[in-house]
Amino acid sequence: MKKLLILFIPMLVILSGCEKNPIGALLYNGVNNSTGWPAVWTLYRNGDLMVSKNSYDIRAYTDYWGTRPNQLNLKSLGASHSGTMSIYVAWDGSPSFDFSAGIQQTGYVGFWIYTENKTFGIDMTGGGYQYLKFWAKGKLNSGVVLRVETEGASSTDPNGAPGVWEGPVSDVWTEYTVQLKQITGVKDAFRIILRNTTSLQSNGGYAYIDDIRFTQ
Repeated sequence: MKKLLILFIPMLVILSGCEKNPIGALLYNGVNNSTGWPAVWTLYRNGDLMVSKNSYDIRAYTDYWGTRPNQLNLKSLGASHSGTMSIYVAWDGSPSFDFSAGIQQTGYVGFWIYTENKTFGIDMTGGGYQYLKFWAKGKLNSGVVLRVETEGASSTDPNGAPGVWEGPVSDVWTEYTVQLKQITGVKDAFRIILRNTTSLQSNGGYAYIDDIRFTQ
């Protein structure tokens, strides 16, 4: 499936797996001494990925946010779990363009963040991470769910399968946990999707996501 690059989102970055100092590499370019991995690797908090170098790619599954840029905001001031900013995603449920099939579709909108090495991925086994955790709140209309995927998950995997969390969100901040499926060759840090689970066009909804992190 061809993906649409969202050009308007601020530059973010992700860790290279070959660093001798993973902690330093999260924050500083060129750090190369011998401290081990952090117990909690924060990927997103208060508008920033807590990582360092080179460039990143944010890709979208749809053209929806390309024509409605205010409905995907990685530095939203509207609400936050900690700090002042969070990720805001919204969808009115209208059809979006599916590049793989060349048709309008109503099933989902979503985006994902590549790691630094998007061809081969990075090796995170040294960190011993088992989970991706995040906080979310929002309002999703009937039939629409928030779906968060990590490396190795398939779009057909059900909620609760390794690598996937999917479900409704409430209007109060709640923490959710995704069991990691794959921690070697990690190409996608995470994927965030608003998905219509029905065969009819939905009314979409919105969600705020904050404090995304890998934990042991």
